[in-house]
Amino acid sequence: MLRFIVGALVGGIASYYWRENIRHYISDRLPHLRERAADGLESLGDRAGGALDQARSRIDTAVHTGQERLRPTGTAGSEHNRE
Repeated sequence: MLRFIVGALVGGIASYYWRENIRHYISDRLPHLRERAADGLESLGDRAGGALDQARSRIDTAVHTGQERLRPTGTAGSEHNRE
């Protein structure tokens, strides 16, 4: 508990001492950082959408193939089994 209190005090003193540098850094760098984060999220969304489309296509193909394998083909052997 003592370490936590000492850490909080040291952090408070450091932030007070360098407050102008921190303000300057936040006002100059934060807008660019937010833009880059927004662009990164857009890119991530595009890639995720592409991956979902590809997965959907593969699932549709697998379902279609499975349905065709399960359906009777109408050969002579299958007609004898029906009688």
